[in-house]
Amino acid sequence: DPFEHMRRAQLRSDPFADNAARLPGALRGAIKFIVDQGTEVPAIRERQRAFLDSAATKLAPLTVTIREQVPLLLKDITAPVHFALIAALVDATGYPDFLFVHDLVFGFVNVGRVPSRGIFRPERREATKDQAQVFAPSSKRAYYAEVKTRLEHAAKSTSGRASADFIWAATLAERELGHTVGPFTAMQMHELFGA
Repeated sequence: DPFEHMRRAQLRSDPFADNAARLPGALRGAIKFIVDQGTEVPAIRERQRAFLDSAATKLAPLTVTIREQVPLLLKDITAPVHFALIAALVDATGYPDFLFVHDLVFGFVNVGRVPSRGIFRPERREATKDQAQVFAPSSKRAYYAEVKTRLEHAAKSTSGRASADFIWAATLAERELGHTVGPFTAMQMHELFGA
């Protein structure tokens, strides 16, 4: 009986009392809500679900309109996404990622300048070397030597060999289609990048 279980749970001491400060705020809030509401939780959750179902129904035409903007590449992936409902929840809860729904529709930026999402602060660390040290010929030689060593080590391992073979075949196929140039010998890389 869930109601008896809740009644007995309320009589017990809080098992998180000593570690409460370490729990995420949302989890502490959920625990407090369940303890405070007790046996009313199922009814409250049912009312919340009915409200969300009603909102989803009312917002469905807007999601259909938004879905027309989704690039063809993303249509299958985002088919079950209710864009308008998510946007309403983002607004209602004050969720700080103001680009979330836009990126669901048009795709998340993962190369180039990735915009601030309103959630994570950029990490600012002081440089350990100045520009002259970074771009000095000796620094570049050391960097390329390390990269070469790592690549050689990876190529000698079984999984690395399989990956290298796959990349080599893919590079040749892309070259044949005119999508890329190469592959290059070590000397050609030296001539291209001056390493």
